[in-house]
Amino acid sequence: MAHHAGTSPASVSEGEGPMITPEQIAEWRKLEPEGMVSAVGEYTPEEFWLALDHIEVLQARIAQLEAELAAAREALTPSGSTKAAYHGEFAFNLFRGVSDAGIDQHEKVYVPWDTVKEIMAAIAHRALKDHPHDV
Repeated sequence: MAHHAGTSPASVSEGEGPMITPEQIAEWRKLEPEGMVSAVGEYTPEEFWLALDHIEVLQARIAQLEAELAAAREALTPSGSTKAAYHGEFAFNLFRGVSDAGIDQHEKVYVPWDTVKEIMAAIAHRALKDHPHDV
């Protein structure tokens, strides 16, 4: 059984999808009990099924990592939802002097949203510096 997925290794690295799709694996799995025979009459070795197992594990891990990356990007991208999450969350005490009674006077100052956005951009840039097309 000869099968070509229609994508090259170069196209996979460019984000065009997997060379072996989950649908192809599902179709091959249907043949597992009887095995597959090639044009030259070879049987399907156990290593083929083990390779499919590993491919499925790797595809699941890739999907998990892509979801985590998307969540991290969303968390580092200024938007209405990130403003709602972060604005007013960061503050510092600004020293305002000493009172007549000798007590230090401090004022709680909240970090402005524009500063939070700058910090988010700096973190995103550092996190993705090896991937400039993603920044």
